[in-house]
Amino acid sequence: MAGNAMAEVPGGLCGLTALRSLLMSVNQLVTLPPDMSRLVSLTHLDVSLNHLTSLGTLPPALVRLSAQTNSLAELPSDLPQLLGGSLQWLDVSNNALERLPKRLHRLKKLHTLRLSFNQLQSLPCGELAGIPELHRLEAYYACRIKVASDCVAHDRALQKLRRRRPMLSVGFMSAPAAAPVSAV
Repeated sequence: MAGNAMAEVPGGLCGLTALRSLLMSVNQLVTLPPDMSRLVSLTHLDVSLNHLTSLGTLPPALVRLSAQTNSLAELPSDLPQLLGGSLQWLDVSNNALERLPKRLHRLKKLHTLRLSFNQLQSLPCGELAGIPELHRLEAYYACRIKVASDCVAHDRALQKLRRRRPMLSVGFMSAPAAAPVSAV
């Protein structure tokens, strides 16, 4: 179903309860159906390169979720509770995320988290350090950095995260801080 310029998910799709992989990338989707949670066997969902503003209620057995290059401002608040026992790979890079859901440490099996090119206010390093299997975090240009001191604060937080989890591969780069404006 990828690359078909679909504007909506075909009706009846959510009735395919034995479906394990669903690739709907490179379409024109703005929303996902509210009954996506009926896809109880779905382990791989790719909805990247669409126009999604929300993910809604996700299938409960997801192992891999690709939702990069959409218009997401936030992730479902129940994502850690709903997918805590299954989600291993999450790519939400190149969106408009301003914050991450609370209780990320409940994503016990998550090993890869891609957050690059978002507008996060901050990275919850304490929460991220609490994810036992996390070994790859990509956060290139993920945070909205306004002043140089914010860059330093994020760098210190990530250094602390690296010390707490020495095997964690962290990629982080912030946009250059805005130059101070002087009054003339």
